Amino acid sequence: MPDGNGKVVLDCTNSNDSQKEKVFYFVSGQADISLKEAMKEGVTRFFYKPFDLDELLTSLKRDLQ
Repeated sequence: MPDGNGKVVLDCTNSNDSQKEKVFYFVSGQADISLKEAMKEGVTRFFYKPFDLDELLTSLKRDLQ
């Protein structure tokens, strides 16, 4: 993201109480947020670039059920 990072989006999403159940994936080429911190903040899955598209799609199907 040229003007920010996923942490900003996550913080905004977490402040919206109308979305009780959400699936939030981080896909990053940089380690600007630690995996432990991300999971604590509500990230469902964390993928580092390059990532396996089939793995991401399988995870999405499972998490959205």
